[in-house]
Amino acid sequence: MGGDGGWPVRVPVGYRVGRYEVVAPIAHGSWGSVYAGRRLGADPPGDVALKFLPAQRGTPAQWGALADVVGRELAAAGRWEHPNLIRTHEALTVRDPAEPAVDGSLAVVMDLAVGSLADRLRAADPGRPLDGAERILAGVLAGLAHLHGAGWLHGDLKPANVLLCADGTARLADFGLAAELDGTHAYLPQFGSTDYLPPERWTEHSTAAGSPVRPTADLWAFGITAHLVLTGGRHPFPGAGQQPRQAAVLAYARGAEPLRLAEQLPDGWRQIVTDCLAPDHAGRARHSARTLLARVAALPEPSPPRAPKRLRAVLAARVGAVALVAVLAAASGPPYGSWTSGGDLRADAAVPAEYRPVIENAAHSFDRPAVSPALIAAILATASGFDPNARGTGVDGTPEYGIAGWTPRVYAGYALDARGDGHPSYLDPVDAIYALANQLTWEDEQLSVRPGDRALLLAAGFHTSLWYVRSTGCCGPNNAGYVARVRGYLQQFTDPRNGRPPGAPP
Repeated sequence: MGGDGGWPVRVPVGYRVGRYEVVAPIAHGSWGSVYAGRRLGADPPGDVALKFLPAQRGTPAQWGALADVVGRELAAAGRWEHPNLIRTHEALTVRDPAEPAVDGSLAVVMDLAVGSLADRLRAADPGRPLDGAERILAGVLAGLAHLHGAGWLHGDLKPANVLLCADGTARLADFGLAAELDGTHAYLPQFGSTDYLPPERWTEHSTAAGSPVRPTADLWAFGITAHLVLTGGRHPFPGAGQQPRQAAVLAYARGAEPLRLAEQLPDGWRQIVTDCLAPDHAGRARHSARTLLARVAALPEPSPPRAPKRLRAVLAARVGAVALVAVLAAASGPPYGSWTSGGDLRADAAVPAEYRPVIENAAHSFDRPAVSPALIAAILATASGFDPNARGTGVDGTPEYGIAGWTPRVYAGYALDARGDGHPSYLDPVDAIYALANQLTWEDEQLSVRPGDRALLLAAGFHTSLWYVRSTGCCGPNNAGYVARVRGYLQQFTDPRNGRPPGAPP
């Protein structure tokens, strides 16, 4: 029963540790496995969560550091009670040579929740706020306000550390990095989740006591979390991984890039998120979790949540574009690196409202400047006119379907379960759009420094094939008309503030 199937510790249902019994698996992460459990001997038995941390994971020094974090969590959690904070009750070392996978692990006993905010975000409809988003975020702020009022900061606020209870209450969890303020600062070890660290954490010098951190770091993390919750999982800073997003955060902090929040943020929340993501401590220090909570309470009542609309496609006659696996090569024009056409979408771009957030999220999920929302939208407009029911025939006579004009055989290599429902499909616009971004990203990764407009080369490769574009450039006979239409849409869709439509001077 070892750490198979991705579970760091696989614990049998019915297993007993101390006065607790394992009832059912809940979730797992890179360091631990969480199970629902019950406290034995209570009347009635008490429900708890049991987090098992494996003894064999990492070096002795890493394990010692993790045990120290758990000790900090226990000490911190014992100092305050609040309905929006998860309580950690105790930690037990498991001694059971008969069960080698569990023997030596550390079992941390916590309040029971039904899931995490991270779970909800993984299953979210891209671009749509989570159901109950305002209540969830208000609960997070209430927990933060209580912590900060008691002279503590959380230190590791992120969706995985926001647990959701059966009654819908959001509760902050994992207080291993919670620290008591010593004047204006607390001091934390060199831990933290990169995607939620404010810019100053990368530039301030550490001391013997650790890294100096202020409560405004929690406000920054709340701003990131709120943006994710209100947009169905879109991070406010672009990039396909932590390093490119970190670079985007630092560019924003030094004034090299503006803050670009998703258009679908409600107005009241837009200003709250903007205030939380002020580029420095001084800008955030004008606010507090308590004042932000009061602002949230004063916002207009949200409209009842709409049930997610699953967009379905059926076959209908319409000519689109063939989608063949492709990578691109030489074409005429200025060298790549001096500029790339495309960019974010204009606010008034003629893109259907239901697809705009999907297109933006798909583009920003990959760290390739040429794979922009404007390029994806231009290809969709050319392939199908944004018609999810489109059907066509490619240049080689292969049938193609849906909003992106996917050939089923080719699509299988790029299928992405964008909705998280286990059913990736080229007939589903969301999956088709994410798969398009995935293929364009793969194409772009294959290119070294080559001449030509990268966006148009990618579009041509999507339409035909690598060998054809390599021999003819982006505007060979089989691509010329298609690329001309893509170019026209790029000129219409590209936001001139962060992209350069084809034909404009570099």
